[in-house]
Amino acid sequence: MTITVTKNSLVIFQHEILSFSVSERITAMLSGGYAELGMSKGTLYDIALNDGTATIEKTAIFDSYQYQVQTYTKTVDGTVQTVQGITNNSVQFSIIE
Repeated sequence: MTITVTKNSLVIFQHEILSFSVSERITAMLSGGYAELGMSKGTLYDIALNDGTATIEKTAIFDSYQYQVQTYTKTVDGTVQTVQGITNNSVQFSIIE
């Protein structure tokens, strides 16, 4: 699945996504690590979400990018290990009707 963000027919951002939801807002969970977006908060963009068989297209305002990493410890076979993992890597947009 992919998200493609365009402005004036120019691709601003394109990325593989793990999941997305569409209601009054669009939220897309990005795959991989931190992403340089190239988008400005409060700016209007055209969004295309493609799941491999269908494409959803909406016009929306970019709200935020959330990237959160969590570090925790776990014990495996008596050995304490520190593990770091991404807990949120998502973009959010407000849909314009």
